[in-house]
Amino acid sequence: MLFPFVNKQIKDSVILAQIKKILPNIAPRIKRGDPYHQNGEEYQRAFVTFDKLESVDEFMKNRPFSINGHEIKVTRSLPSTCPLFNQSVTGLKIKIDKSSNGQQSNKKLNEYDLKNYCQKFDRVLQCQWTNNDHTEALFIFPDYDSVDRIILCNPSPQIRGIRISLEKTRTAEDNAYCEHPYVIHVTNLPT
Repeated sequence: MLFPFVNKQIKDSVILAQIKKILPNIAPRIKRGDPYHQNGEEYQRAFVTFDKLESVDEFMKNRPFSINGHEIKVTRSLPSTCPLFNQSVTGLKIKIDKSSNGQQSNKKLNEYDLKNYCQKFDRVLQCQWTNNDHTEALFIFPDYDSVDRIILCNPSPQIRGIRISLEKTRTAEDNAYCEHPYVIHVTNLPT
């Protein structure tokens, strides 16, 4: 689990005491990231490791989390190879593997198939195809944690034998809350 914006003055013992209020029988471990400055304050990322996934799930159900009267954002820690791994977004981009989707016309995935898979994790607020050949879709969830859980479960699952890939994506609402909404992401740069 990741606490991305922890004031450097807050000691690990304070974080652990707050966690113990929610999970009294759990002993997580904390590792701090490098300090950084924001708005004249010094912050660090705090990585909190639990022994069981159920502990993370229980903790995330009890948000918002606050320390010393200040709300602290908490997210699941995603691999840095995941697009937008360090951002809280409510959008999920689904890409259907064209090679497996076109093998047999009776094996095409439809909106119901995708929605049925996603609703194992949370309620879907909105879903829509984003291209004409119905190989990409955008799903919007009520909470950023739902998107993170789906990605962590399996970023490339199969539905009815057809492989799909899942990616975090920003929605218009996510952009409204973003500190820097106008950012470009460049990938696949030659080395």
